Amino acid sequence: MIYGQCKIHYEIGIGFTEKGEPYCDSCRRAQEENVQEFIQKKKSLLKTKKLITLERFKQSKKRMVELQENLQLKLIEHFKQMDKQKEKLESYFVEQENKIELFKDQQGDFYKFSQNGKVLSNQDTIYGQVEMLNEQIWNLEKNFEQILTWSVSDYTGLSFVQQQQQQQQQSNPQQIQQQQQLIPESIYEKYEYQEFLKIGNVDFDGKIIAVNKDNYIIAYSEDFEIKVYQIQGETVVKYEQDIDDGDMTLITCLIFGNTNNYIYYGNDSGKIKIWKQNDKSWENFDTIISHDNKEIIDIKLNQNDTKLFTAGANKEVILWMKDDMGKWVVNKNFEHPQFYAMASIAINSDCTYLIASSYTQIQIWQIENKQSQEIDGKETSRENQVFFIDDEIICVHNPKELQFYQKDNKQQFQLLENVMPQDTKIPTLLNYDQESKIMLAYNKEKKNVSVLRFIDGKFVHQSDTIGEYDGQYLSYNANFTLLYKKSQKDLQIMRLK
Repeated sequence: MIYGQCKIHYEIGIGFTEKGEPYCDSCRRAQEENVQEFIQKKKSLLKTKKLITLERFKQSKKRMVELQENLQLKLIEHFKQMDKQKEKLESYFVEQENKIELFKDQQGDFYKFSQNGKVLSNQDTIYGQVEMLNEQIWNLEKNFEQILTWSVSDYTGLSFVQQQQQQQQQSNPQQIQQQQQLIPESIYEKYEYQEFLKIGNVDFDGKIIAVNKDNYIIAYSEDFEIKVYQIQGETVVKYEQDIDDGDMTLITCLIFGNTNNYIYYGNDSGKIKIWKQNDKSWENFDTIISHDNKEIIDIKLNQNDTKLFTAGANKEVILWMKDDMGKWVVNKNFEHPQFYAMASIAINSDCTYLIASSYTQIQIWQIENKQSQEIDGKETSRENQVFFIDDEIICVHNPKELQFYQKDNKQQFQLLENVMPQDTKIPTLLNYDQESKIMLAYNKEKKNVSVLRFIDGKFVHQSDTIGEYDGQYLSYNANFTLLYKKSQKDLQIMRLK
């Protein structure tokens, strides 16, 4: 069949167009190129729309979580106010009942007084109260005289002992010098940090970040994925692969293993994901589904990674241990149904005590027998943090409150005063490393990060870094500090001098 000559390329026709005009092979190729270009543009447009829709979905999910948390805080505050009103009413009713009882007693006393010919008797209530007060005053005077006698005696004896000590010091100056030399110099060495490296284009809330125990791998969460960097000598290099499940769940907490470079993280659907390193990439090694599919609030591991503690939004802490097949299984549950919402957890170095913090309370368990102690009356805050300063002292912190508690002879934790330096304001952000006993405390008003060291039961100031930051992290053994500025999207790595 003859199709004639193409009017565009003047080549032999191979067919007719819809208008009945002949077209050649060059026309066919040009048409195919146009079709391919259209398909590519369509794919690109669909991809762009998909990314925009995905980003909008992520932001909507974040806003929804923030609204839920704010609503929860308002409900908690409302319940606290209701409890206070209830206490006031109960106190008022008790006071009124006491007044009624007192009125009845006085009415009875007056009747007896009238029947007795207006003469007081020993059975009169007010008369008895006056006699009891007189006896108490007499006992106080007697005790005061005895204490005064003891004080004079102690002062006389103490003055004699001080004179003897002064004579010994004057006669043995070499012994005093030797005793001073026995004080370890390391106590007085200052912890100071200097700028080392910087990671740019970092966009996260400054909270979900971790450094491995060898201090060379840094990981932080950008809501739905984890970025990983490695310190190589005097540079920092990003891993090509991000850790991303693609399941559109918010990452809520993140830690490294203590004996390996496994990354453990929790999400808002009740899953704990464990990823392991393979050369320069990462793979999902294990997944634990727990806490009634509710948000994972916090994760902790013991020193040899044999015990895993997870805290969930279902107001429960679970202790996981590995079975014979190497799978994590539930060993114990620590429940606190009175918690309004879980905020954080901590374990001590030998894994004998567990602390859980809610928005308003602290619960301390002995892990072996699950005996517990409650500490109420905390400031309402979703940012409540708990730390073990050592195996005897714990720290409770939020931007409005900083308190310490020490274990007594009865295995109960009691409030401990005068731990921080004088005139210390409550830090906005706080981190602590139990290995080095270093605390990193950022004060938003002063715009500085203070380094403090725990020595002989008190924190001693070491150094300061001036600046305004939105997040911070203290690495194992306090070798590095990480300081984050959201406005500049910079993560500054500070190295110990």
